[in-house]
Amino acid sequence: MTWTKGNSGNPTGKKPGTGHVQKIREGLEKALPEVMKTLVKQAKEGDTAAIKLILERTVPALRPTDTPTPIPLGDTPFTACKSIMAAVENGGLTPGQASTLLQGIGITARVEEVNNLKERLAALETAIRRT
Repeated sequence: MTWTKGNSGNPTGKKPGTGHVQKIREGLEKALPEVMKTLVKQAKEGDTAAIKLILERTVPALRPTDTPTPIPLGDTPFTACKSIMAAVENGGLTPGQASTLLQGIGITARVEEVNNLKERLAALETAIRRT
């Protein structure tokens, strides 16, 4: 029997839980308590691979935490950048923290630049209207 193009010979598909993977999982499920006992025993005996496996699967990875660090930034973006780099040099900031702060200073400098251009343009337009 031939099937028309686009129509499946099994429209409902394979039933969930009937494949090879499910059978493997069921087999492992029965053996899992004994496997876990063996793994824990190996870890207690100093097997670093067993320790690593247990820790990776049970303990969430540590995430870096940022702590507030007051830094005198100065009046200009240039002095702020110098202060941040000095804080990295002195160990007051991590390179990641410094990078985030420097990006913020760059954005602030661009906003200030746009604002200055806006003010200059307004002043020019006012001067043109007066003439």
